[in-house]
Amino acid sequence: DELDLPGFGEVHVSGVGGKVPSQYRRAKELRLGPLVLSDPLFMEMSVARVVSGTHRPGPVNGILGFDVLQRLAVEVPPASRYRGAQGSGQTPNDLKVALYEPGSFCAPPPDRAVRVTMTMISNVPHVWCEVEAMGGVMPTSPALLMLDSGAGGVEAMFHARAADEMDLFGERAAAIAAASASSGDGDSLASSSSPA
Repeated sequence: DELDLPGFGEVHVSGVGGKVPSQYRRAKELRLGPLVLSDPLFMEMSVARVVSGTHRPGPVNGILGFDVLQRLAVEVPPASRYRGAQGSGQTPNDLKVALYEPGSFCAPPPDRAVRVTMTMISNVPHVWCEVEAMGGVMPTSPALLMLDSGAGGVEAMFHARAADEMDLFGERAAAIAAASASSGDGDSLASSSSPA
């Protein structure tokens, strides 16, 4: 309603709290850098619990996903630029990504790039990583991880079952698995963050 987009239809969106009734909305045009989409279709859902922490006035209005990003080449600044923004009067929220029409993008020289295989599962990118447990007792384990630009301030999130199987957190793994089992939710997520 805030963007004055007409709503129609009904769809049930699955989220953390279960299925929620929603609807579709249509705009005349969406512009993002060189990308212009005519008559784009949006699915309405609350992002209040998904997107937070903005320092801009007003709420975040939505999420751009695979259907938009597949039409662009996106260059994200290195992490050092985010750290360097502190103390410069510039916040990480002010940094810019470069958007290119795919045909005009020029990749960096091969010796500067590390390429990994990416697999699309339900239009979401996933990559294989090697994960080593905290104690180093278990051998490294391959893990298929979903790439997500908003992972809640942690480097990686694992299903509690996977964390237990790979003994990622040593003694903590048993506690995570026990908590997951007692809640009846075998698909709980365990997360890990580097110490500050």
